[in-house]
Amino acid sequence: MLSSVVTLSHFMEPLDIDVVIESSLAAFESAEEALHSLGLSPYLPLTAKYVFEHRDELQRERNLTAWSFVNHSNPIEIVDIIIVHELQAIEVEEKVVAGVAIQVVSLESLAEMKRQTGRRQDISDADALERIKESK
Repeated sequence: MLSSVVTLSHFMEPLDIDVVIESSLAAFESAEEALHSLGLSPYLPLTAKYVFEHRDELQRERNLTAWSFVNHSNPIEIVDIIIVHELQAIEVEEKVVAGVAIQVVSLESLAEMKRQTGRRQDISDADALERIKESK
């Protein structure tokens, strides 16, 4: 079964959907198949098997934090499979979107995940997430 957590970034252009999946080859292959069925293809020509088997190397040597898929008909639509976080270690909340219950990363976990990257845009996003949390 493919378990995942979805985050939707409202802070970055282009539209960026981040997905954290179960750490198994089957989950990676299911995600790849699902994204292909939606018309998305990997930004880098990497297969699910390769990404799953070489995650540590990709992170260490290429600073790859996500396996990105893009809609080439509308390249601002991007789905990132986050490869640096384990699904089981992330705090999630259930939300209902269009009548479907989905699990989303809590604001606290998402802000922490973004800070851990050290990238300027992610740190800016984390600051914005904390402002949202404070305004609630």
